[in-house]
Amino acid sequence: MEQYINQLAEIMEEAPGRNEESELFAQFKPLFEENRGYLDIVRGSLELPIKVVLMGEVKAGKSTLINSILGRRLSRVSVLEATSAIYHFYYSEVEECSVITKNGRFKLQDVDKLVEMLEERNGDNAFIKECTNIEIGLNLPILKQFDLIDTPGLGTVTDSNEEITKRYIPWSDIVVWVFNSNYIGQQNIRDYIFDIKDQGKEIIGVLNRIDEVNVSSEEIVESARRDIPELGTYIPLSAYQELEAVESGLVYETSGVRYLLETIKAEIGEDLEKKKREVVTQSLISLIEREMGYHDEMIQISKHVQKMMDEYEISIHKIHEEISEEIQEKFISWIKYGFLSDEIREINQKKITLEELRKIEENSLSEAYINQVTSEQINNFCQQLEEGWKQRVKRLDEDCLEELRRFAEHLHIEQAKLYSSTQIFSDKKESTEEDLVPIVEEVKDRTALKDSLWDSVKIGSALTGYMAFLGPTAASISVISAAITVFPVVLAGGLAVGYLRTAYEEHNGKKEVEAYQGELLEKIRSIKNVLIESDLVTGHHFNVLSAQVEEQLLNQFMNQSSMKTPLELEGLVKQLEEGLAPYQALQVLLVERLEASKYAESEVVDYKDFNIDDLLG
Repeated sequence: MEQYINQLAEIMEEAPGRNEESELFAQFKPLFEENRGYLDIVRGSLELPIKVVLMGEVKAGKSTLINSILGRRLSRVSVLEATSAIYHFYYSEVEECSVITKNGRFKLQDVDKLVEMLEERNGDNAFIKECTNIEIGLNLPILKQFDLIDTPGLGTVTDSNEEITKRYIPWSDIVVWVFNSNYIGQQNIRDYIFDIKDQGKEIIGVLNRIDEVNVSSEEIVESARRDIPELGTYIPLSAYQELEAVESGLVYETSGVRYLLETIKAEIGEDLEKKKREVVTQSLISLIEREMGYHDEMIQISKHVQKMMDEYEISIHKIHEEISEEIQEKFISWIKYGFLSDEIREINQKKITLEELRKIEENSLSEAYINQVTSEQINNFCQQLEEGWKQRVKRLDEDCLEELRRFAEHLHIEQAKLYSSTQIFSDKKESTEEDLVPIVEEVKDRTALKDSLWDSVKIGSALTGYMAFLGPTAASISVISAAITVFPVVLAGGLAVGYLRTAYEEHNGKKEVEAYQGELLEKIRSIKNVLIESDLVTGHHFNVLSAQVEEQLLNQFMNQSSMKTPLELEGLVKQLEEGLAPYQALQVLLVERLEASKYAESEVVDYKDFNIDDLLG
């Protein structure tokens, strides 16, 4: 197996996804590092005995089950969180035990005194915090077949204890998940089980504490099958009653603990080395699937970002065209119908005098006044342009977020399909004792996988790498506030209309006023024409300014969403796709090896003819 581990290590080291530095994929780095650590654990477990690890929630009865298997009260059961360290039971011709703390290992010879000492130190928080492992060697033949591990409870109030158990999952070969029959189907339990399956581990379900439930064993099993149908085997038992029976010298013919041991033994088979190779092979296959899954997610994200870049650019350009045309039309309309409209109404008054007309011309039709009014309106329209951009980009941001949610859901469902077809859901061996231990049929409907798989593949965190650009884009539009500088308001020379005011200065009367009114109105029409024909309109300066915003937002989108150009993303996709080939080749090889090994498996001894007492000693 060492050669396959080395081969996978080389493939992982050279995988393009692992060497990608883009911020877009920053969330994948810890996932890849996690896989690297897992491979190191697989390598380190090669020469170790098969480990059967008991896991479950606090007060599910794991420690009591361990004690009933061993026939002695060796694992602590007397406190709320009975086990706060890893209890490791292994074979030894002479009984021995060790306490491993953060400061070192302390060996003892008397196992009973160790248990007594641990009970006495139960309230010693400093000791409990320092103690990490309890190792106990027993001359019990069954421990020649496998090491037995008791772990701290999951769903615990002590986060450190829960973390200890999670870190031990990769070291396990077979997991016995102990359920409290009073409550079975909580979502967090399902999440843990999916995580274990994700790592390629076999799981046997034990429905403990059935003596506390006022229903039959068959009903408890059926309930478990409905709540968590992904497990192949459920064994109902009362570890407490069986421990009491063992200590009293009684033996149940239909002992659930005995059947559990027989199920474990049947799962392991007669060839321990062969089983270990199969377990390691399955772990490598699961690791390859996760590596390929992450690379596939990177490919899909890259393609989707390319698509979003194209769509975003189209949308931004459409906004630019719409809003620049809208503001340009508003500006022209203002020149035609709003500009100097008050002055026009005042000039057209029937009783206006020449003096009032002169004052209008002097105050309102001067170049300085025209430039001031025009500048104020340009600024007003710039603000409208800015606000229009912000509103439209905000809607575009919301649309992008919605698109990301749809994309995330797509990946979610695709991952569920991927996981439902992997080796971890292979058929389980069935028992002839269906009345004792009902067997779950192979799961057909795996829609329940989605929520937990979403957490296990952690795609949500990967998406945040390019969701960060959304939201602040609208607030970032700031170039318009200084936009007045791009508008050259030049009216000099356009105001001369070539008339002589002096011809009317010496006379009073209706004719002179009407003539003056006509000349002023003509002067206003001339000014309007100058503005409409000026660079303000013909140069489409609002369009130019809007184009500056368009460029700014596109640059911001490209920088914050991917740190790569579409062409670079296209090249990355090609590299990632080519990088899958070595994984796929090794996966095919390992699957073929695993199937050949299972096919050549020696015939398992039927549990009815299997003398478990010889192993229990």
